[in-house]
Amino acid sequence: MKRIIALLVLALPLVTLAQLNGALLLSGRVVGENHEGLAGASISIKGTSIGTSSDSTGKFSMVINQKLPFTIIVSSIGFAPQELEVKSTNTKLAIQLTSQTFLANEVVVTASRTSEKNIKISSKHREAGSESIERNACCIFLRCTRQCKRCTVNHIINNF
Repeated sequence: MKRIIALLVLALPLVTLAQLNGALLLSGRVVGENHEGLAGASISIKGTSIGTSSDSTGKFSMVINQKLPFTIIVSSIGFAPQELEVKSTNTKLAIQLTSQTFLANEVVVTASRTSEKNIKISSKHREAGSESIERNACCIFLRCTRQCKRCTVNHIINNF
């Protein structure tokens, strides 16, 4: 009985390696500027639909059938996307993303008490220019949305 268990323990890694069939294990951790793990970061291979996302501590791993070298794209909400060339899978990747702020030049918020199909004239419009948004973006938006019961953002105009 001990021989059978020992044989199974020794054979299990061989079966696992045979299932990989030439595939590579790509793993690592995605962190922000403060070196804390980024949960939900997207890691994908450029030019393919193969990808994964990081766990709550920023760690990720995926099994791939890709020839070296290849490029991965790492992105997360609020951070600038980053492209990295992978030349070896012997080491775990350590990826640090830098924060990126998005500020539109103008936001138009429209609110009305009835549906816009029924009424076109009595809707209130409030516009905020880029200078006032830069000063108090969150306060202006929250103040506009709190003044009405049903509020929708129609569009954001960007000039980059």
